[in-house]
Amino acid sequence: MYNMNIMDFFVVVIVVVVVVVVVVVVVVVVVVVVVVVVVVVVVVVVVVVVVVVVVVVVVVVVVVVVVVVVVS
Repeated sequence: MYNMNIMDFFVVVIVVVVVVVVVVVVVVVVVVVVVVVVVVVVVVVVVVVVVVVVVVVVVVVVVVVVVVVVVS
C-alpha cells in the first residue's frame, strides 16, 4: 500500500482548493453573462416597444390632421 505523507496531503488539498476556485469562478462568469444577456434583451424589447408606440402615435396624429384638413 502507498502511504500518504504530509506533502502528498498538502498537494491534494491545494488541487482540491484550485478546482473549487475554478468552478466558482466559472459559475460566477456564467451568471454574469446570463444577467447581461437578459438585461440587453430587456433593453432591446423596451426600445422596440417605444419605437412602435411612437410610430403609432405619429400615424394617428397624421391621419387626424389629414381628416380635419380634408373635412374643413
